[in-house]
Amino acid sequence: MQIRFTPVRLIILTAAVLGVGGYFLVDWLIVTDVERVEAMVDRLARVAEMNEVEAAMPHLDASFRMGRLDRDAFRKWCVKTLTVLRVREVSIWDTKVALDGPDGQSARAEVQTFVEMEDPPGFHRVDWELGFRRRGEDVWKLSSLRAFHPKDRREIPLESIPNWIP
Repeated sequence: MQIRFTPVRLIILTAAVLGVGGYFLVDWLIVTDVERVEAMVDRLARVAEMNEVEAAMPHLDASFRMGRLDRDAFRKWCVKTLTVLRVREVSIWDTKVALDGPDGQSARAEVQTFVEMEDPPGFHRVDWELGFRRRGEDVWKLSSLRAFHPKDRREIPLESIPNWIP
């Protein structure tokens, strides 16, 4: 069986190819807020691997909270924590992002990770809840941070970590 490409069929085929290609091009060009927050989660994982306090600070919102710690107390906590802990790699297993509120100015991400520690050596499975606030048109900053045990969702008291290791 031979298919003949008449001008009408050729025009229909061209329109279909351009339509499908155009759809994927538009989808690639348009970045949603959920995708921006997911990209921010990936950036934060890479920042954690750097083990540098100053690398993390630009990603934090002015209203940042981790338990009882505000942004300045968090900086001091990081300095103290990095004297006893070193992160080698953060592998993100799953990320779920939801925009909060009717104005879409905040978002919440639930992230499942595997964290490989360099010092002390070991692997840890940790679930995170990250809060974000929109700052500008497409800039999201971390506004809250909580960690949970993966099995029973008990919160891990992050502010006490430097005291766990002698």
